[in-house]
Amino acid sequence: MHYCVYKTTCLINHKIYVGVHITENVNDSYLGSGARLRRAIKKYGRENFSKEILHEFENSKDMYRKEAEIVNEDFIKRKDVYNMHVGGIGAPKGNRYGVSSYRQPENEFSLKKRGFSRKGAKHTEDAKKRIALAKIGNQHARKNK
Repeated sequence: MHYCVYKTTCLINHKIYVGVHITENVNDSYLGSGARLRRAIKKYGRENFSKEILHEFENSKDMYRKEAEIVNEDFIKRKDVYNMHVGGIGAPKGNRYGVSSYRQPENEFSLKKRGFSRKGAKHTEDAKKRIALAKIGNQHARKNK
């Protein structure tokens, strides 16, 4: 197995994504799984992205440590990156590699990048009426009444 820290670059807008990948083939077609990166790939096409292996390791611990070193608070604040969270957090639960599945707490920068700047905001009465009207005919809404 290869434990890689890689950089994916959009050849159109030059934004980058730094991530980790565990693979048997370092030259596979994997570009990354970040939400913003996936949207960009869909928008610009896979052919407009390049991947570069920055570091290779013999274990996941060293790989995640290096990712955390690169993808830090200052990195995610940059306008030219697709990353939304600091690195080194591991894969989601249920991954097949048995690596760490903990999540770091959200911070103001990752929340803003993900569009949660309105967290805690209240809906206006007009908005509440529009939401209620939109739910008319919604099976889920009818079951809860």
